[in-house]
Amino acid sequence: MTPEHSRPAVDTSRPFGAHLRMSWWKPLVVILVPPLVMVVLQVLLYQIVGVIEGSDDPMSATFTPLKFLAINISVGTAGVLAILLLVWIAKVPWRSLISSPRAFDVRRLTYYLAGAALLVGAGIGVVALVAPDAPGWTAFGVTGTTIGMLAVILLSTPIQSVGEELMFRSATLPAAASWVRAVRPALVVGLVVSSLGFAVVHGSADPWLFSYYTVVGISAG
Repeated sequence: MTPEHSRPAVDTSRPFGAHLRMSWWKPLVVILVPPLVMVVLQVLLYQIVGVIEGSDDPMSATFTPLKFLAINISVGTAGVLAILLLVWIAKVPWRSLISSPRAFDVRRLTYYLAGAALLVGAGIGVVALVAPDAPGWTAFGVTGTTIGMLAVILLSTPIQSVGEELMFRSATLPAAASWVRAVRPALVVGLVVSSLGFAVVHGSADPWLFSYYTVVGISAG
């Protein structure tokens, strides 16, 4: 058998997502470390926000624009860390983690978007019917806080979105998939692990909302 260290880290004969080779323990590092760093960074940023806002309880569940910004920054940072960690630990080029050699196909993208929309819509519908209080949808008025929150959402949500994609799609999915050699099972393992990780970092203890996040992760994967 070919020694593992002599094999190429990227197997271009396999589809994107199941294209990495690495020792069994390396995916564990890639899966666990970035979320932990994200949580630690978020706690630190919450403390800074508490000082700025003069809060007696910076870890309270009440959202403010600065807390939302802290969350987005921590997620974006963790996503970049996940890519850098995988590049370093698996010795793979970073481009192989964020781009697919498959040619862009508008029809395939349309099918995927339609399928994802149906799955997410079904997930929202089930949660709304079975546990309508789970999402916490409430009425709101337009205040200075509302405007500040909207500004933070518009300006920093792309950072958070990119961070999630890097952490779960570009790093966690192929890392977990490397545990299995058969292509289809490898993709299933990678998709399940990355989707569960996506649900976990959203921090919901409600089983229905957790399931919703898992469905969103699978749909977007």
